[in-house]
Amino acid sequence: MDTDLAVMLIVLCALYIYPVLSVVLLWVTRHKPKARRALLVTSIALVSVALFGAITRISTTSTPLDWFILTSIYFITSICVWLAVINPNKIVKILGGLMLFIVFGAGYLAGTVGILGVGLTINEYVPESELCVGSDYIYKETNLGNVFAEYRGKRMEVYKIIAWLPIVEWQVYSKSNYNITPYPGDMEVNYSPSANTIYLSTTQAADSGMLIVRDSIRLNR
Repeated sequence: MDTDLAVMLIVLCALYIYPVLSVVLLWVTRHKPKARRALLVTSIALVSVALFGAITRISTTSTPLDWFILTSIYFITSICVWLAVINPNKIVKILGGLMLFIVFGAGYLAGTVGILGVGLTINEYVPESELCVGSDYIYKETNLGNVFAEYRGKRMEVYKIIAWLPIVEWQVYSKSNYNITPYPGDMEVNYSPSANTIYLSTTQAADSGMLIVRDSIRLNR
């Protein structure tokens, strides 16, 4: 399955299902304190992983898995909303009902009427191409902008794979080029271990014809 489509399905499923799934799980565990505690601990753990990854630029080598972990924030938000709604305190219950309308309303609106906007937003955060360079690095390239945006460009990123945990990667380089014509040709990526440098080359349209564009990424040892 295409990565963009997989991520889109994960986000839409989160928007559609998490509000219902959260209240069902809370209802099922209403007389099971250990099960509810496990549910809350697991949810909080996933959110902690998502926030830690966002702050440190550490992620997994699977883009769909990254987005699944990221959507856990919406899941724990859904649980908190329902816990407020069923709270015996009237003020908390009223606030919970208000948040239910705002949070879930915005979620279902984004998943229906705003589905195009969701897709365009996701497109700027899902790499168009990924390529392993050497044995330790992954080069990623992402399109920036869309038909409705006033800018176009490319984001180039390099991630280093953690040797003892190859499913985990951390970002060592990121550069965004705005207001440029998207490259019509594929990016040629070469890595020089001795120089610890990634060399890039592609073609780009110009008034005089097609030009060869070259760039290099020097990596810290």
